[in-house]
Amino acid sequence: MTPGITDLRGPVAPLDPAALADREAAKDVARIYALSIDLRDEAMTLSLFDPDATITGALGTAPAKDYVPRLISGQEPHAATMHAIHNQYVTIDGDKATVWSYCKAYHVFKDKTRPTMIANSVLKDEMKRTPKGWIITARHADHKWRDNP
Repeated sequence: MTPGITDLRGPVAPLDPAALADREAAKDVARIYALSIDLRDEAMTLSLFDPDATITGALGTAPAKDYVPRLISGQEPHAATMHAIHNQYVTIDGDKATVWSYCKAYHVFKDKTRPTMIANSVLKDEMKRTPKGWIITARHADHKWRDNP
């Protein structure tokens, strides 16, 4: 079983180059996800998820293949978005990983009478290693708060 994020404790030992590479690759999944949402690129977004992955978030729970298109189409009212990934925490055990990524998302509406909405979430991803790299097998987007909904 993959150690959970709450299993992280000090002292923190330095990692060897292979462990650092794995950690950065797993972190990149969330960062590429943020970019793909801002680009509204459904294929790019889906490429980050296992074909059997599920997502739980603001739109309920659904297979990623069904959830992502609804997420992308939900961007229609926005002239632009910017999803910024901040703190990231990773645990890796063999070919499984848990990655938590703090995300602040800015949503600028096409309707200029609406103020920019700022939403804050923690993306809690379960991942697996594939021959091509890390992908998400399950995501829980834990929405913390938002301004100007």
